Amino acid sequence: MEGFREYLKNKGIGHDDRAVENAAGLQRYLQDRGVEIGNCSLEDLQAYLEHLIAEGRNSPETLLDLARFCAYSRRPQLYIHLAGILNSHDILPLMADRVGELVGQTSREAIFFGFENPPLGTDPGEIAPLTRRLIRRMEGELTHSQRRDVLIWNYHGIPKTAFQEKKKRF
Repeated sequence: MEGFREYLKNKGIGHDDRAVENAAGLQRYLQDRGVEIGNCSLEDLQAYLEHLIAEGRNSPETLLDLARFCAYSRRPQLYIHLAGILNSHDILPLMADRVGELVGQTSREAIFFGFENPPLGTDPGEIAPLTRRLIRRMEGELTHSQRRDVLIWNYHGIPKTAFQEKKKRF
């Protein structure tokens, strides 16, 4: 774990004690199952996330620490999985707010009534049915143009200029 601590310091990332403890928790969980970070599958990682959810320890900080540990461990698939979970977790409430801004609270309530944000760390595959239900409700409540405005909105607030160089390359 000292290598991971040094990695964090070299990146200028604080909270290294917490990050090391979170990474050590993942390692212990994996070792108890005969797995190491080097051969950890997405299923192994997802099982650990479900364990964290059950224990109420699935905070954004914990998942960010785990993502950094996966990057340090040269496990890009695991890092990408965690980054996807972290980047999409708050989208549902933001979408509800956007619908309210565009078409009002009545439509917002009609579309989002009964939807709860899944716990942070939920397997992305389990979110697909929720997304399908949400889109169906939008189809019944919003015009095509309104749905488009909701679905392509910049929920992360990243300026368009941040993508200009990549747009040129690709």
